[in-house]
Amino acid sequence: MTVSGSGISVDGTVAVDDPSTFLDETATGISGTIAIRGERFAMIDVPQKTSELSAFHHGDAASDGAIDIAVSGQIDIQGGEFLAATSAAGRGPDILLSADGVGLADGESAVRIRGTEVSIGSLGAGDGGTFEIGAPTVEIGGPETNISALAVDSGAGSPILIRGSDGGAAETVTISDSATLFSQTRDAGPGGAIAIESAQVSVIGGAELISQSRTDGPGGAISITSNELHVRDDGLIVTQTTGSGSGGDIDLGRADAPIGTIEVADGGQVVTETTGTGAGGDIVAHADRFWIHNEAPGSDTFVFTLTRTDNAGPGGSIEIHATDVDVESGGQIFTLTDGMGQGGSLALVDVDTLRIQGEVEGAQAGVILPSSLAARVGGSAAGTGGGLSIDARVVEVLDGGEIASRTSGTGPSRTA
Repeated sequence: MTVSGSGISVDGTVAVDDPSTFLDETATGISGTIAIRGERFAMIDVPQKTSELSAFHHGDAASDGAIDIAVSGQIDIQGGEFLAATSAAGRGPDILLSADGVGLADGESAVRIRGTEVSIGSLGAGDGGTFEIGAPTVEIGGPETNISALAVDSGAGSPILIRGSDGGAAETVTISDSATLFSQTRDAGPGGAIAIESAQVSVIGGAELISQSRTDGPGGAISITSNELHVRDDGLIVTQTTGSGSGGDIDLGRADAPIGTIEVADGGQVVTETTGTGAGGDIVAHADRFWIHNEAPGSDTFVFTLTRTDNAGPGGSIEIHATDVDVESGGQIFTLTDGMGQGGSLALVDVDTLRIQGEVEGAQAGVILPSSLAARVGGSAAGTGGGLSIDARVVEVLDGGEIASRTSGTGPSRTA
């Protein structure tokens, strides 16, 4: 089935179970919208065949076009492709997926995406449109699931936003099984932000949230607002810069909306890194409890910022505002310089109780990792290490835990 034109409207319960194409494209004017409304939308690809929903904008006027799917029940996407882009000066089309749950019981309204390729962004001077999911329950999984927001010229990249259908917070957002949310800028345009608002957020099972700047444009920030955040079982949240653009920050909670519990566990990692001249992003967390632990020997469970290589810019800082900070079972929080760039600072602010306890065998066989807070200078480094400061009412360091300011290279460490 192929449907094309400037403005496509489909009503009722929609099931796409044969290879199908919905295409909206305009060369000069304002593109229309692929609008699908009903109780349920399902796109289930048959093996070796791909369905596609695409919206392209090639004009200089801003596009009001979109791939807009809004249902009351469930959006179930297994396979297929969603594509939306602008190649000129006009803003690109949006991709909007909404399940509002009106009149349905809890758990009956959800957006589920698995084995699907989504690409949205800017190929020219115009800004990319927004990729937005709004639903009480959001599940994104599968190693072939890749949601990419790109900026390849001077236009801004597309933001990726996941929240409730009413504009508030979702109930649960789970990103799992090696699925990837990816924002990248390859030129002067800024990268798009990745933002998640949900009562519970899980980045687990090798899933990745990645923001990357490759040249001049600043990378997009990654922000999570939640009551519970779990980054575990090899889940990864990372921002990177390999060029002159600054790396994106990672913001976990806000001062006016702290997360109840932030858990990084069992191979989970939260990282910012610079290998170019641009500054690395900062990691800032606001929580009632910040808990990092590793019950999975043979894995590394880290929260860290890194600057490396001879031309690297300064590394990002880590700032944790929490009532309780628990660093256990070989979990580590640190900043590291392993090149010419200055290392970022590590600060714990307004903490009631800090507990650092235990150790574990890490990913490198035979290497025992202590639970640790540290500012480090690596063996290849000439840059100055970052500072380490702790503002806490009670500090407990037990059973092999450590607090360290350490240098292994020619660069000096700083006072802890």
